[in-house]
Amino acid sequence: MWRIAFEVPLSIRDDQRAWDAVATVGRLRIGIEAENRLTDLQSLLRRLSMKQRDGGVDRLVLLVRGTHLNRSIAREFASPLREAFPIPAPQALSALADGRDPGGDAVIFL
Repeated sequence: MWRIAFEVPLSIRDDQRAWDAVATVGRLRIGIEAENRLTDLQSLLRRLSMKQRDGGVDRLVLLVRGTHLNRSIAREFASPLREAFPIPAPQALSALADGRDPGGDAVIFL
């Protein structure tokens, strides 16, 4: 059974960053970030990479609002997105629904 906490601060003194949510099952911790609009994808990927490095999580799930614009941007930058988030959304969702490790980071459009 997943335990989910919202607005979880990074455990670094004086660091103002926080995960939108952290899902935990057993020892596995998944940082969850939600984005309404993909604008500067390079900046977003850099920010998330540093947050994951510093944030004490095993996996990262990026939830993105499934608008036409966001999907268009994702198609345009498919290669860097696949590199950063190699697990396909259906595979990640299936694993998460079963309480399992998705095996890597994933981006999921909602």
